[in-house]
Amino acid sequence: MNETIAKSMTYGGGGGAFLFGLDANTIGMIGGLIIGVIGLLLTWHYQRRRDQREQAEYDFRMGKR
Repeated sequence: MNETIAKSMTYGGGGGAFLFGLDANTIGMIGGLIIGVIGLLLTWHYQRRRDQREQAEYDFRMGKR
């Protein structure tokens, strides 16, 4: 029980020191990077689905089913 509390306090203190040590510019930069990566992954996912739909339509039109 005491080990769990000590571990939680250690991680909480480390996370707090990291977060509170950042200024507004750094937080904005990290947020922008996260949003950019999420946008890239979503674009890749939906482009892949579009390519699959178009390939299925092409195969159907060419009689390949």
